[in-house]
Amino acid sequence: MGRTLKTVLDRRRRKHADVGQAEYIQPVGGGLHLVRYPGCTQTRTVSTTRGSTTFRPGSAVLVGSFSGDRQQSILGVPPPGLKGTAAFSLLDLTLSDSQPNIIRTSPITVTVGFPNQLVYLIGMNLLEDPLDTFGAVVIDGQSWIADPDVTIHTPIWIADPSTIPLTVTPLQKVVSVLVDVAVTAAVGHFPIIRVERS
Repeated sequence: MGRTLKTVLDRRRRKHADVGQAEYIQPVGGGLHLVRYPGCTQTRTVSTTRGSTTFRPGSAVLVGSFSGDRQQSILGVPPPGLKGTAAFSLLDLTLSDSQPNIIRTSPITVTVGFPNQLVYLIGMNLLEDPLDTFGAVVIDGQSWIADPDVTIHTPIWIADPSTIPLTVTPLQKVVSVLVDVAVTAAVGHFPIIRVERS
């Protein structure tokens, strides 16, 4: 964040150099986000002070730290029109134990207008061969219809979940999908992902 010898030797705990502006890139899950500082080509992982809050890609965010160049967080909340999309919602079909269902997703948020976001789907009774397909739906009156703002690409079966940063039980299965959320999706939009099996 551009520290001089004077600021490095300064014993004060809080200094203006600990706060700066960055470009928001995307969420990466677990309350962590990628940002890029002015004049830098590489991204940096930071947290937020408001949990799973996300910002629109390309928007400016205020990043600060109480410990100098370490443990930085995005300060504040996004203003209207610069928020990312809300968390994934899981469709509870109250099916029997033998039916496929998605238990959780990682990450739980995706960003409006950002293509090919990697999402892991953790579920029970998912099929590898033939591989299950997944879709996003919204409620339309009394029925479910395809979500026009969310595209879920071809899933990939994760044969060994120990190779990814997730904790799953032996009975849980994992697939990865790339997800697009259109820029037309409203702030607070909740995509609902479900297994599409006839």
